[in-house]
Amino acid sequence: MLRNSRDRYGSLSITLHWLMLLLIAAVYACIELPPLIGPDEARAESLEELHKTVGTIGYWLIGLHAAAALFHHYVQRDNTLTRMLPLRRARV
Repeated sequence: MLRNSRDRYGSLSITLHWLMLLLIAAVYACIELPPLIGPDEARAESLEELHKTVGTIGYWLIGLHAAAALFHHYVQRDNTLTRMLPLRRARV
């Protein structure tokens, strides 16, 4: 049986969280940019491809994060998922 240990999941979890944070920061940094250069069709196509790739990576990160939470809840049966909930009832 797999055990939940910091040695096994620590660096993967930390890496996933940092990648999601960087993705969120990149989205907020690019919300509205002033025109820095003139229109360029080749550059527009290149940026569109980059935009699609970053979006796909974002979806994969979100999916991995959700899968990891469900893994902890249903396979590991630890309280990782319940600790993330905003309103928890204290156990009596």
